[in-house]
Amino acid sequence: MPNIFLIPNCLSPDDFKCIPKYFIKEIKQIDLFVIEKPKTFRRLLVHLGLKEKINTSTILEWPKKGQAIDWWNIINAKKGLEIGIVSDAGCPAVADPGTEIVLWGHKNGYQIRPLVGPNSIIMSLMASGLNGQTFSFNSYLPIEEMACNKKLKDLESSSRKEKRTQIFIETPYRNDKLFRQLILSLSPETNLCVAIDITGEKENIRTKKIKEWAKRPIIIGKQACIFLFLA
Repeated sequence: MPNIFLIPNCLSPDDFKCIPKYFIKEIKQIDLFVIEKPKTFRRLLVHLGLKEKINTSTILEWPKKGQAIDWWNIINAKKGLEIGIVSDAGCPAVADPGTEIVLWGHKNGYQIRPLVGPNSIIMSLMASGLNGQTFSFNSYLPIEEMACNKKLKDLESSSRKEKRTQIFIETPYRNDKLFRQLILSLSPETNLCVAIDITGEKENIRTKKIKEWAKRPIIIGKQACIFLFLA
C-alpha cells in the first residue's frame, strides 16, 4: 500500500529545532511532493541533507486559480507512488492546504501518514492556560468591522455557554487592527491569549483579561500570531 506523508515545516524561517530527524528516512522514499512554496521546501530539504531530492522527485506547487484540472491530471497519473505534502509553515491540512489530496488518498488505497511536527494552533492552545478540552478553530474573522464585531460577540457567547476556547488567526498586516477590535468587542473579564512568533526568536505568549490588555495594549506588527479567548 503506497503512502501519503503529511510533512510539517518550521513555523519561523530557518528555525528547525522542531523538525524531527526521522523525517529523513520518510522523505527519502517519496517520489512526488506537493508543496506550497518552493523556497521553504528547499530550505527544509537542505536542512535535512536531502537537497538531491529537488532534482530526483516530481514537485508540484499547490495550484492557483485555473490550474486545478491539469494539476489533478498529474496527481492521478502518479497514482501508486509515494507522495509527500509539505506545508509552508506548520502542518498540512490544518489551516493549510492538503485535505483534498488526503481525501483522494483515502479513496485510492493510500496509507495516510501524518508526521510529528510544529503546529501553531495546538502549541498556542497548550501555552494559553485556556480550556484545552473544548475548543474551536475559526480560521479568519470577517474583515469588515461591524461583521467582525458581530462574529466576536457570537463566539464569545458560545465560549461562555460551552466553556469553549475560541481560536483564530489573521493576516499579519491586520494583526494590530484585530487586536484593537478584540479589546473593543469582548467583555472586560474575558481571557485573551496572544501568541506571537511561536518557536521563533521573538516568541511571546501572554494571556490576560481584556480589561488588562486595554490598560497595556501591545503592538504585534507583521509577525505570525494566533489569537485565543475564553469567556
